[in-house]
Amino acid sequence: MSRVIFVIEDEKDIRESLAEAIESEGYSTLTAPNGMDAILMFEDEARIPEKMPDLILLDLLMPRMNGATFLERARRNKRLAKIPVVLMTTDREAAQKATKYGAAGHLHKPLGLDELYSTIEKYCLH
Repeated sequence: MSRVIFVIEDEKDIRESLAEAIESEGYSTLTAPNGMDAILMFEDEARIPEKMPDLILLDLLMPRMNGATFLERARRNKRLAKIPVVLMTTDREAAQKATKYGAAGHLHKPLGLDELYSTIEKYCLH
């Protein structure tokens, strides 16, 4: 069974492009347009995916629930707490924010495919 990458990104074009690029490398994807929809997917028994994600790629700035709030809620959710999270942001202080919010790592937007793929491999080949 392939590894699953969960892409949480509010910009539809970016979310769909990331999912397509990730799937072209043989991974499966789940997507959500914001942190609230992502959390609800794992709090509602009827919506829980068959296979849990191996990695979460998380936009930091989103409507409804931003990345920081998602991380806070995810830490309290037994299904999500152990999944590595990589922040995706244009923020110049991405590394500091990743540490502050307890994320495993960060990616600067716009994302380069080589950087995206190496980050996925880093966290999924353990």
